[in-house]
Amino acid sequence: MFDGERSIETQELPDGWAFASPPPRFGAALGVRQLSLSPSRTSAHDARTLVRGLLRTTRRDRWVDAAELAMSEIVTNACIHARTTVELRVAVYPDHVAIEVRDYSTTMPAPVVSDLEGANGRGMALVAAVTVDRGISDLGDGGKIVWFCVAGADEQARVS
Repeated sequence: MFDGERSIETQELPDGWAFASPPPRFGAALGVRQLSLSPSRTSAHDARTLVRGLLRTTRRDRWVDAAELAMSEIVTNACIHARTTVELRVAVYPDHVAIEVRDYSTTMPAPVVSDLEGANGRGMALVAAVTVDRGISDLGDGGKIVWFCVAGADEQARVS
């Protein structure tokens, strides 16, 4: 968690999302990586590479697809909408991977009515579908953290 975090409950968020602090971290992480990215066309690729490498190093390959998909969506949103530096923190635990994506925009994600044929508007719902827990931490003037956890079916009950 980043310094200065506060939670607010007044703004409508996309379905499946809430203002919440990341879940508490129990036990020692098997591996942690952090990365700072500028908003560019390669940011999502760099983020996927980070999460894939750490999950494979910690022998949690079964979470790679869901974690890469969610990471890509959130980092792309941060680059397109926040247009600020994006800070990533990936922590692998025995029963889940916790990922935090911080940007420095004070604008919170908002629900989007997506056109069935449109190219945009389904990312946050997609992330909600492939993660076991997720939320947004409002840092006030310091931006926000969009976070999520990925776990397999066996681990899901222990995380959420």
